[in-house]
Amino acid sequence: MEKKELKSYVLKAANEVVQSSSPRDMAGFIDVNGVVDKSKGLVNIFTVNNRLRYQVQADLKS
Repeated sequence: MEKKELKSYVLKAANEVVQSSSPRDMAGFIDVNGVVDKSKGLVNIFTVNNRLRYQVQADLKS
């Protein structure tokens, strides 16, 4: 799988997760797996999605 295909696949999956997110996800949550900095408090699905998109762009530069 090429970087371009992988990038497209990941971003499409991320979009599907956002579309199927619950009101609780939109309001915010504290991640228990250490993905987010607990000192900053609640984080919502859009913030997590943006962080993922940034990481994908940085890691899979064409």
